[in-house]
Order: sequence, then structure tokens, then C-alpha cells
Amino acid sequence: MSSVAFLKMLEGYRSTIGSAYLRQDVNAVVRVFREFADHEATTQDQIRQATGLTASNLNKIVKRACEKGWIHREASRDADGTKGLSLSAKGRKTFEDFESRCATVCSGSGTTIETSGAATQARGKQSLRRRIEQAKARSLSFFPEQDLDE
Repeated sequence: MSSVAFLKMLEGYRSTIGSAYLRQDVNAVVRVFREFADHEATTQDQIRQATGLTASNLNKIVKRACEKGWIHREASRDADGTKGLSLSAKGRKTFEDFESRCATVCSGSGTTIETSGAATQARGKQSLRRRIEQAKARSLSFFPEQDLDE
């Protein structure tokens, strides 16, 4: 991927979901949103297990998404007090806008990210994760003043 394509993807991230997460790891934020997009409803613990994030980092991401109206917290119906989480329509649209921008950039650079269907979602998810990891590494050289691990 060219540096121009990378910058366009980064711009797409920052203009959609990234605007709320200026000091968060891009890869972590995208993984969390991908897990929410893949499941109709889930819990914070299930997301933590699937993404491998610490509870503290995940809580920051989820809290900010709730504040933006991207994630709904549903009241607990279980004795253990576990609250269900799901993407709101606004959150789903925001994440789809981000994925669409990435797919457009990648298709222009000769690569594709497929995001529909169960099998293609898994491939697209891994492909997107790999691209986000690469983007994070490159962003350190473009934006050294940002600490992406906070």
C-alpha cells in the first residue's frame, strides 16, 4: 500500500470513529468495533476475550462509544449484573462508513477488503487488522507527537 493510500485510510479513520479516540490505539478501537459489528449483542467481557485488550483499555473505548451514542448498554436481566452491549444504528453506520472508506482506498491501490458474508467477513477482518497494524507502525513516523498506546 502506498503512503498516500495509508494517509487516506488514516484520514477515514479520524473522520469517523477515530475522532473520538485521539489517544487510543487504532488497532484496538477497530477490533472492538469489528467485534460489535459481528455480534448482535454481547458483553464487555466477551469483547475483552475476543480482542485480548485489558479491561481498562476496553472500558475506555466502550465508555466513549456510549457517550457518542454508538453503543447501547442494556439493563442487566441476570443475577450477575452483566450488561448487554450492542452497536446502535448510529454506531453501525459510523463503522460502515469507516470500512467503506478503507475499502475504497484499498481498491484504488490494487487490494481489497471484503466485508460481507461470514467467510468474507473473516478474511476482511484479518486483512483489516493487518492493515491497521501496518498503519499504526507507519503513523508513528507521520505523527510522532501522538502516543498511540494510551
